[in-house]
Amino acid sequence: MGPKALVAIACLVNLLAGFGFGVTFGVRVGTRHERHGLERPGETTDQKLDRLASELCERLAVTPEQEPRVRAVLRARLPRFEALISEVRPRLEAFKKDAFKDLEAVLTPAQVEKLRELDEKHE
Repeated sequence: MGPKALVAIACLVNLLAGFGFGVTFGVRVGTRHERHGLERPGETTDQKLDRLASELCERLAVTPEQEPRVRAVLRARLPRFEALISEVRPRLEAFKKDAFKDLEAVLTPAQVEKLRELDEKHE
């Protein structure tokens, strides 16, 4: 596998792990450089659900009639999604760590630094 393929895989893994629920439901808020995703320190499950539902409804221009149904779908799916992410996260993180180790053997020190910066932006 070539270096470009490894970079693509590392980016994909990072996006999956970092964006979680937001990517699954197509939610992206603000600029590309803001943090996205499921986890925010101190946020309750209800607050998280409300935030994610509001973001999704806004991005999709959901009608007032649709909003309660959208929120119901998200409320029903959130616990299973969180369980799935918890189950898969350790394997994704191990995969990412191995991929980065392989990449660091191929890249220059400047490129490794840039890779780490890109990684931090997506976490």
